[in-house]
This record gives sequence, structure tokens and C-alpha cells, in this order.
Amino acid sequence: MLSSLLTVLILAGIFYWFYKLLFKKVKYRIKLIDPVTGQIKFLTGVDGINNHFTYESVDTGKLYFDKLSDAERYLYATDPQNGVIEYKKGISPWKEVNSNLG
Repeated sequence: MLSSLLTVLILAGIFYWFYKLLFKKVKYRIKLIDPVTGQIKFLTGVDGINNHFTYESVDTGKLYFDKLSDAERYLYATDPQNGVIEYKKGISPWKEVNSNLG
């Protein structure tokens, strides 16, 4: 009896975990590309008081957006010519947002 209950709990946990992985909300991030060197940097922080943005060459997941409009606003505040917005849903890889999506 106890082993079947434990098995049901473990299976329910596994199904819940897969559900959360597959049906997560869409996340957006800003990727900036240096036009001279081609180096890629990700926006990781914003200091609104001093109007200062911080970037890192590795995406640490510090700054993700839930809405595309928020990501677009921050992209236009940084460098819209050399930046792109990428999105990710669930376990899919990061993809660039097309202009006809937003």
C-alpha cells in the first residue's frame, strides 16, 4: 500500500515537472552585438537613477522580461541599431523576435 502511494506521488511529481517545463511563460532578453568586433553582450541590469546599463558577455539570467513591450522599451533605451530581442518558451532554445511578431 505504501509503495503504491509513493509511486503515485513520484509519478505525479514527474508529470508536474514536465508540465512546468513545457508550458512555461515566454521570457524575453536583450542581446547587443558590437558592430566592430562582433562581441555579444546581454543586458543584465538597469540603474534608473543614473541612467546606467550593465552588460555581461554570458547570459546569467539576471534580467528577463515577461512582456515584449517592456523588452522593446529597454532595447530602444540602450542601442536599437545593434541589439535584438530574443524569446524563449519552455525548454526551447532562444530565438530572435521577428518584427512581425510584435
